[in-house]
Order: sequence, then C-alpha cells, then structure tokens
Amino acid sequence: MTEIHKGISDLLKKTLDFDISQYDETFYTKSLTTRILETNCCNEDEYLKFLSEDNNEQNSLIGSLFISYSEFFRNSLTFSTLEHEVLPTLVSKKLADNQHEIRIWSAACAGGHEAYSLAILLKEMNLKRKINIRIFATDLSEKESQAAEKAKKEAEEKAKKEMEEAEKAHQKLVETYEKEFDRKLELGKLT
Repeated sequence: MTEIHKGISDLLKKTLDFDISQYDETFYTKSLTTRILETNCCNEDEYLKFLSEDNNEQNSLIGSLFISYSEFFRNSLTFSTLEHEVLPTLVSKKLADNQHEIRIWSAACAGGHEAYSLAILLKEMNLKRKINIRIFATDLSEKESQAAEKAKKEAEEKAKKEMEEAEKAHQKLVETYEKEFDRKLELGKLT
C-alpha cells in the first residue's frame, strides 16, 4: 500500500469508521483512479487533500467500492442447486422436525433480484402454506437498499391499483348482469 493509499485508508477509518483494507489492492486502485478522474484532481496527493475536505466525496469513494450488480437468477448453477437440492432438503427437514418457518438471508443483494429469485423458486415449489417463508434482503449500500425499497413500494402500489381497477370492472359487470336480470324479470322472459 502506498503512502497516499495509507493516508486515504486512515482518513476513511477516522472519519467514517470504514476499513478499506478488506478490498483487493487492484480493485481499490481502480476505484480510486476513477474517483480522481471524476473529481478533476490531478493526482493522488491532490485527491487526498480534496477527500479530507469533502465528506460527500468520502461517501462517493466508499460507494464506488460496492459492486451493485443484481439480476434475476444471476448464477444459473447456484439457483439450479438451490431449486433441486438445497431448498427441497431444507423444507423436508423443517417439516420432519415439525418446524413451520424458514428464514433466508440474502446478503449483498444490491437491488434485491436474488432475494426475489429465491421467493420465485419457493413459490414454484407449491408449498401450499405448509411452511412460512421469510426472506431478509440486505446490502451495505444505502443507495441500493433505498432503491430496492422504492421498487417494492411501487410494485405494491401498482398491485393495489390493479386490484382496485379489477374490483371496479367486476362491480360494473355485476351491475350490468343485475340490470339485465331485472329487465328480463320485468318482461317475464327470465329463462
């Protein structure tokens, strides 16, 4: 670790209690170089000075160290193993032990696609309410967690709106049939 990198590491540890020593040096250097370019600093020395004066940049540097990539069924081999081996075994064991809840923690899940993928697999297992499933999804990136929460709320609002629209359509259909029934009843043509 260079003297400048140590200075940045010490600064982040002191101001934000964030330890960058856990990151691969090559990955860290690439992230650092990107932040230097994006802040228009000329070199690492200038960047360290800028970083020590700007808390937002400290958060931006830390944010650049998080890999925020997520997609449904991202690793097909992993999800195939979960679907065909891990989850059926886990469910069977829980039921055999007369336990009716499974808790799953999806860590470092960025936008939550992996957690939703687990939920889809479990739904397709057609457990018929024999066992309660709770999936906890977390990510160190506050930005990603907020984005996932926002997407959840938007999905819930959309589902609620669709349900309201379906209820209105159903009510209109019922009213139409009731009017037709009443009309036929009045005319004595009810068959």
